[in-house]
Amino acid sequence: MKAPAARKRAADRNELYQTPVADGCQVMPELYGNDFVLALRSRNHPPFARIRWETVMGLFDFVKDVGKKVFGNEAEASDKIKEEIEKDNPGVKDLQVGYDNGVVSLSGDAASPEAMEKAVLMAGNIEGVGEVKADALNAPPQTEAVAYHVIEKGDTLWALAKRFYGDGNAYPRIFEANREVIKDPDLIFVGQKIRIPKGEG
Repeated sequence: MKAPAARKRAADRNELYQTPVADGCQVMPELYGNDFVLALRSRNHPPFARIRWETVMGLFDFVKDVGKKVFGNEAEASDKIKEEIEKDNPGVKDLQVGYDNGVVSLSGDAASPEAMEKAVLMAGNIEGVGEVKADALNAPPQTEAVAYHVIEKGDTLWALAKRFYGDGNAYPRIFEANREVIKDPDLIFVGQKIRIPKGEG
């Protein structure tokens, strides 16, 4: 019998990475060196194969024509985006925001790598933003594996928890990791980018 294939769309290329999956095996995302991979595991055994796995986008690129509308013109964009982040500031002091032709620049001091990532996501998930630059946003280094996922048609937090953690009931973990980005676990939208921690819950 032909084995099914594990498939994940790559972000930067129109490629398909696939590998056979034998009966009784699990496909689990994990951090391997500096890359995210799909690890093929059999029960009670370490991974016996790994294939490169890329999320739909990196942290700093966004779908420009979707998201929450917070500004009407470029002249007011910086102030409006800053106001939007400050409404539910994830932990960034002395936040400054710039905007130029769809590109947001953030500066300030983030209390944690999670705060930096959330600030970037909050800015990027605004309509009219296609990229966020955070070179001047100081933050401690990230020590945990984090994936970034762009919501697609049919996605739910339950389905994403099932896919990334193997248990749909773990969806509150994704919600809590995006508390400032997702206001309601039932109200996510196509094109929205969220963060998915990959460490132990």
